[in-house]
Amino acid sequence: MPDLAFTRQRRLLSKADYKRVFDNAIKLSTPVFTILFRRNQLEYSRLGLAIAKKQLPKAVQRNRVKRLVRESFRLHMHTIEGLDFVVMARKGIIKLDNAVVATQLKGLWGKVEQAEKRARRKSEHTR
Repeated sequence: MPDLAFTRQRRLLSKADYKRVFDNAIKLSTPVFTILFRRNQLEYSRLGLAIAKKQLPKAVQRNRVKRLVRESFRLHMHTIEGLDFVVMARKGIIKLDNAVVATQLKGLWGKVEQAEKRARRKSEHTR
């Protein structure tokens, strides 16, 4: 069974890490989430969260979203290896219960896998 711990090495920690993702990312969106991601030079994926106070004004709302995203990432990180992610949330997430948010995130991780495969094939064809 794979190690499912969400350790420090699985997080984007520095401003440079975030900048690298924001500058050259593949973007996927739903009504309540935007995920930016790009390939990294590591054998594992890393997660960064950018949950704006403007979108979720109360700390309890932001913390709930962060907790749900981290848990979803922790469960799916082994299916999406070698990528850096930045997840952003929108206002509509406040109205959704935890199960719906988890389902939306699960669908997004699946879309990430598909988009990464398409991007990899496209880069192989351009070489």
